[in-house]
This record gives sequence, structure tokens and C-alpha cells, in this order.
Amino acid sequence: MGNGAYDAFDDTTKQYVSATNDYNQKDKFPDESLVPKDPKTVKRLVDEHIVDRNKPLTESLAKNPMNSVPLP
Repeated sequence: MGNGAYDAFDDTTKQYVSATNDYNQKDKFPDESLVPKDPKTVKRLVDEHIVDRNKPLTESLAKNPMNSVPLP
């Protein structure tokens, strides 16, 4: 699969790449361990992803709060 970059992926990413390929090539929907069908589970996973994605920004803002910037 690909040009060798696939081997550099971690195991979880490889699972998603393989599942995506199977879906596109064989019309096989990914296993529920990769794509949950329960909307509450999906929302929880998305919320966790957003928190993880924003964590560096949140931590940076906590270290340098905007209220410490002197106003003219």
C-alpha cells in the first residue's frame, strides 16, 4: 500500500488506513471498534479528540494569560 510511508504509521493508523481501503475497494464497512455506531460513543470520541487537539493551545494560554498583557 502506498510508497513505503505506510510502514512509518503506528498500528492504529494502519488499522484505519486498511479499513478505509477495504471500504473504498470492497464496500466493507469498518469494524465497530474503529467506527462506533452508537451516536453517544461517537460524540464522546469527538469531544475527546477536540480536547486533545486544543490541549497545546489551552496550556499555552494558561502560561501566558491575555490579562497579563499591558494595555496602552
